[in-house]
Amino acid sequence: MKRSEFVRLLALSSAAFAVSCKVVPSNRSLAIDDRCIGCGACVPSCSFGAIDLAEKSRFSISPENCTGCGRCVAACPEKAITADTPGYEVISARCIGCGDCLASCPEKAIYLDPSAYSITNQCSKCGLCIPSCPRGAISKHQGAFHIDSVLCDRCGLCLPSCRYGAIRKAEAHVDTSRCTGCGSCLATCSLSAIRRGSTPWIDPARCSACGACHSTCPSGAVAGEIHKASINAQRCTLCTACIPRCPVAAIHYAP
Repeated sequence: MKRSEFVRLLALSSAAFAVSCKVVPSNRSLAIDDRCIGCGACVPSCSFGAIDLAEKSRFSISPENCTGCGRCVAACPEKAITADTPGYEVISARCIGCGDCLASCPEKAIYLDPSAYSITNQCSKCGLCIPSCPRGAISKHQGAFHIDSVLCDRCGLCLPSCRYGAIRKAEAHVDTSRCTGCGSCLATCSLSAIRRGSTPWIDPARCSACGACHSTCPSGAVAGEIHKASINAQRCTLCTACIPRCPVAAIHYAP
């Protein structure tokens, strides 16, 4: 082989090798921007230990702000969020069947049970219904009249005694399959007859700090202690293996 041909083939092979190795100019570097959530997904991808992260970010749920909607539970890819008693329920002893909560529910998840008698907000507090009940099921509590569902045998004698039509054969109940936990009914009920389930909690052993719960929560109840990752320029070889591992696309070439 002629020397000129050998030199030509050597140049071609060198160029091909440079392309296959994705040669990057020496003045380039990788950086992690403010979008980093400190999940640590990029750390194991670096074979050279060039990514520094003191500790993963941690998330917690505020009971004061949580409405119990359960969106964070469904959003967590690691199944690290649980709620012992999710959803809402009506406290029978407090509910007077006024129906205010029905109108407040955007999902129509609250309904009235026609098997129980109750007193609505149309009551004038005249008290004529009390002596009409042969079982003593009607009483006054904290300024409001209430029918004891245990004592009431649904005889109907109280109905004609009320001149305002305030006695209804109903009691509010929550359809948990439709309830989204928005909390609208809580603010509507003046008798505090609606109770919210327990606040969800995050298992730190299973949490990957992906931040899905934080971005999903409509009431801002998920707070994060964010720790940012950084790249050690002396150790980084610009292999870019970390870039596809970042769930929020926070790793890129520095400008």
